[in-house]
Amino acid sequence: MSPDAPTLAFLLDSPLQSWGESSRFNRRDSGPHPTKSGVVALLACARGIDKHAGDEAEQLAPLARLRLATVLLPRIRRNWRREPVVDEDGRVRRHRPLRLTDYHTIGGGFDDKLDALRKPRKATGGVFDTVQTWRDYLLDARFAAFLQGDPRELERCAADFEDPCWGLWLGRKSCVPSVPILPRLLPTFSGAWSFLVERAGFPAETAIEEFERCVEQTAAEAAAGFILLDQPVSFGRREFHARPVRRLRPGEGPRDTGPGEGISD
Repeated sequence: MSPDAPTLAFLLDSPLQSWGESSRFNRRDSGPHPTKSGVVALLACARGIDKHAGDEAEQLAPLARLRLATVLLPRIRRNWRREPVVDEDGRVRRHRPLRLTDYHTIGGGFDDKLDALRKPRKATGGVFDTVQTWRDYLLDARFAAFLQGDPRELERCAADFEDPCWGLWLGRKSCVPSVPILPRLLPTFSGAWSFLVERAGFPAETAIEEFERCVEQTAAEAAAGFILLDQPVSFGRREFHARPVRRLRPGEGPRDTGPGEGISD
């Protein structure tokens, strides 16, 4: 991301989050970071873009062109006195998000004739047996999200969240945000980082290299990362394009990743 470009910054914080990177059929996974499709869906819900509208793809296009970076901001571990827990080397302990797999069934135990409406049906009209799904969630996760792109589009996105058209959730409807999503548009990336890291309870001077990050890359940078199929084109048609990203571990910075690949290069 450009260090001098206007940046829209907000926190994604919830007891449950789920960001499907390759969810299909019965297995509903969650990636370790918010996906581009999930974040654009939030923007679309706030704006009120109908996925069944004939011009949905045209309305989504300006949002999908925004460049995304996310940073995992773990909570500080505290004792019963609410004091930070400090290790022997002086480091403050931080919580790592855990994973939960919810085993979910649909239509089990119902009679085909007496309870026909309670059982899922095939497109051909037949009745399924019990449908089993495994749904993954991140527990107690918190992310900083940053968007860069057309300044006018960023301003409009910030205004949309002041009075969102539809409900907002972090991946699934059961994942309600624990704090309001209130984006702040700041003139530089460094200002946006200082704003969010302070809001998360860390000192403003905390370096971003201390945290795990996921950065959207340009085509020229794609060789250093990997591809996610989460660039939304149409939610109604379930059409997504490939997007190059790079995940950086704590301690990795611009010198470790090469020109243009660090989050603030």
